[in-house]
Amino acid sequence: MSELLISRATSSDIDELVPLIELYRAFYKQPVNDGTHQYVTDRITRDEAVVFIARIDGTAVGFTMIYPTFSTVALKEI
Repeated sequence: MSELLISRATSSDIDELVPLIELYRAFYKQPVNDGTHQYVTDRITRDEAVVFIARIDGTAVGFTMIYPTFSTVALKEI
């Protein structure tokens, strides 16, 4: 049976995240971008996004990036 592990990504996960993010971008017909690594690094090191990485048996297979947004309830930026 495979083991699924989901954890909050840190700077040590960036090299595993970049290929996954490029695959996500390719789905939306975006070309590979040399700036992807820096973009992900900035979001994680500046704490500008909460990033989770999913692994099956130790292999990175998915991710999600959660960005700050606005609240309709509070009527302000979150």
